[in-house]
Amino acid sequence: MRRLAVLVALVTLVVASGTALAETSAGSVSIRLLDAPSNRQSDPRARIYIVDHLHQGDRIVRHIEVGNGTDQPVTMELYAAAASVKNGQFTFGDGRAKNELSTWTTVEPGTVQVPAHGAATTVVTVTIPKDAVDGERYAVVWAQPPASGGNVPVVNRVGIRMYVSVGEGAEPVTDFRIDSLVASRDAQGHPVVSALVTNTGGRAIDLSGSLELSSGPGSLAAGPFAMQLGTTLAPKEHAPATVHLDKSLPDGPWKATVTVVAGEVTHKAQATIRFPATAGASSAPVVAESVKKQRRVLIPLAAVLVLAVLAELAVYALQLRKRTRTVPVTSP
Repeated sequence: MRRLAVLVALVTLVVASGTALAETSAGSVSIRLLDAPSNRQSDPRARIYIVDHLHQGDRIVRHIEVGNGTDQPVTMELYAAAASVKNGQFTFGDGRAKNELSTWTTVEPGTVQVPAHGAATTVVTVTIPKDAVDGERYAVVWAQPPASGGNVPVVNRVGIRMYVSVGEGAEPVTDFRIDSLVASRDAQGHPVVSALVTNTGGRAIDLSGSLELSSGPGSLAAGPFAMQLGTTLAPKEHAPATVHLDKSLPDGPWKATVTVVAGEVTHKAQATIRFPATAGASSAPVVAESVKKQRRVLIPLAAVLVLAVLAELAVYALQLRKRTRTVPVTSP
């Protein structure tokens, strides 16, 4: 089967990864999380963001490293500020805007001197009040140089997201479903595949994943292609996770298989799509059929041994019966 090479444009958003970069004249300043909860080692998001489920009255501590890739020492101020999740985006508050989670968060020291090509560590502490209402909150721990003043100060800052769920009992479930696939073309005529995803769980999710195309014209296949990063869904919210492709891709039809990942949860769905011929046009949504993982039935070794012994006993009993069979004798 021939494979079609297709280019995909990826867009990386600020604070989309654990190390966000703020470019300077001679290098960069970065920030990253140094530790994560022991019960979340398999959750990739918990290794780059502050993610946890806490009870009222709980307190957690995280360590953050600020790196300096420039040739000069820099002074960085660190603080927690408000954030929210809406319309499929993790949205940052203006400046040092406050919300509940940011007021529950302290960063010490609040100012660090980072040597040239070196790093400095600071401690983030989150303390949940005993009277806090159940629910998930969002914030960002920012690092930025001191304001330079002027009428229109320009501030480059780097940060780490915070997803903190509060409530007694077990943590809310994380889950989602893939509802439909839409094939379209953007204004420049590039093919776009959008997977409509609905957050069916109780925690916000950051979507990533990939797209594979098969059974195309002339038995062509292409992919996998990475989804565009930056889609964050609050509970019960839905939004498209998109993949941008190259103009050289034929219209189809294609068998499209999307794999969507949110933390430790992965779902796969597929549908037959066809791209419209006109730039800016969109095909009708196609219901995505869930692709279930095939479960292999494994017979335990002990069971195999028991079956083998029983088979041997059955053969031995049959042979013994033949040897002891009574032969009838007629009188002369």
